[in-house]
Amino acid sequence: TYYWRVRVAWNQGGIAPEFHMSSRWSTSSFFVYPDYIRLIPDSVFVVEPNYVNVMLHALDGENEGITVLEQDDFELLENDSPISPTESRYQVSKLDQIPSNLQTVLMLDNSLSIGEDNLDSIKNAARSFIRNKAEDQEISIFVFADMVENVIDFSTDTTALLSAIDNIVLTQFSGTDLYSATLTGLAAMENKFSLTQIQQSFMLLFTDGKDLAGRATLDSVLNARGNKQIYAVGVKLNEADFDEPTLRQIGNAATFVDEG
Repeated sequence: TYYWRVRVAWNQGGIAPEFHMSSRWSTSSFFVYPDYIRLIPDSVFVVEPNYVNVMLHALDGENEGITVLEQDDFELLENDSPISPTESRYQVSKLDQIPSNLQTVLMLDNSLSIGEDNLDSIKNAARSFIRNKAEDQEISIFVFADMVENVIDFSTDTTALLSAIDNIVLTQFSGTDLYSATLTGLAAMENKFSLTQIQQSFMLLFTDGKDLAGRATLDSVLNARGNKQIYAVGVKLNEADFDEPTLRQIGNAATFVDEG
């Protein structure tokens, strides 16, 4: 992940006025971004007397992090006009030395409808993910059907995580409380961005169906998700019980569909 800090000093003193950031398509003689650059603000805070600090990360059109930006690649505008050098100035620096850690929620559907064979495939995928995780990456594992259960809280212990996967069995309940499960996973995820620590989290969601419980709504999931990242994997076993458009709305990072 690639982060920059933009520090703006307002020469008139006092608290700097609120401002918003946007990005535009950019090219240079060294590289071309095929579609656009997305600047994703992660933290905005004001330091008196007159400094605004913005932490952000930059993504290209393929959602890949961009590492080659320099201060000259940024232009700070006020009302679509360059800021006046006599009234304010800005500095851009890359934050590649800040301690960071990654948290992952594995949310696994173990409802009766998914079947033993597909559950085994999901567990094997989870095992592979765990074996290939970063050394300090923390993973928490949940299962859900009609109810949601936290199998193991965030841990870096590969052996304990694999043991938790081994102990997952097919439930005898056929209901799929997809929305409540997703909300539970989102509540466990916390992103932190400061000049002393960066913590990012994402969810890997496996399911074979759509929400059948009705305890929560899609809108509540999308509102709770915000900028948090969800990778959704759908196992399409039954056309009538599989809601691919909704799954794609939930999976804002990426969505994959297995025809079963």
